[in-house]
Amino acid sequence: MGDPPARTVLAREALRAARAARSEPEFFALLARAGLLARLRAAPDQAGRPAGWSVTLPGLADRAGQPVWFTGGTLDPALRPRELRARWRAGQPGAGPGPGLFTGAARSQIYEHAARAAAAAARELADDRADRADRADVAWAAADLLTAAAGATGNPELARAAEAFTRAARAAWGRTPAPSPDGSMLRTAAYLIASSRRTRQPQPARAVRVMLTALAGLARTLAGLRAAQARRLQAAAAAAAAARLADVAATIDYGETISHLAATDFPRQPRTARPAPAAGSAPRRRGGSMIPPQSPRRPHRGI
Repeated sequence: MGDPPARTVLAREALRAARAARSEPEFFALLARAGLLARLRAAPDQAGRPAGWSVTLPGLADRAGQPVWFTGGTLDPALRPRELRARWRAGQPGAGPGPGLFTGAARSQIYEHAARAAAAAARELADDRADRADRADVAWAAADLLTAAAGATGNPELARAAEAFTRAARAAWGRTPAPSPDGSMLRTAAYLIASSRRTRQPQPARAVRVMLTALAGLARTLAGLRAAQARRLQAAAAAAAAARLADVAATIDYGETISHLAATDFPRQPRTARPAPAAGSAPRRRGGSMIPPQSPRRPHRGI
């Protein structure tokens, strides 16, 4: 695997671990669980607190046979230690409901909580009296939630919506917003959704549809905010994300599950019915015996 593909894989897995973790130890544990090798660079003035970190894939080496390491900041600006710690600080007491409140909760409850957090975030973005920094953090945290939802469902259209929303959510000049209470709510929801992927509980489509509808409304609100800020490219990206979210939500049937949704390409293709055998056709052979074409099958009764 060359450097460009390796960089892409490392960035994807590291960002996924960052969104699921709530602390530095959990982050590096998730990197190890994903099969990545990580090493820390100690801070000279703070014992036990790394000043930086780098990651590689097992067997990834240069021509001289030396391992090729990538620092977190070179993979994505959101993976710098300062940005990671700012994300994790949002989970401290007083920064919104933490994951402990949802221990053992069904996935439907997690998605319903995410929907409520998205609705609250949309109200925050639409409020002209809200602090500008808080609104920037809400938009940035909402991108984490949408990315977690796309990863949980495996739906390619949701992944594209998450990419578009992330472009629209970036703060001006690439700054990392300070954590806000509503942003913390969204990050907690993203953490819960990312963590629920490791369980075998069913994911009811009704709750997912409610969440996607709320996220579509949040994306439309962000599009209006970016348009008012004369940031046209970001406004277009948010509008595109809203359209994709609404389309996916509209295709989900209440009776299906996320495992079915994840295995289905978007849009879903209708099943084609097999043509019935024509009357009077020749009998078919099965196991050496003749079976008349119009003989009804007896239902199999299990024991």
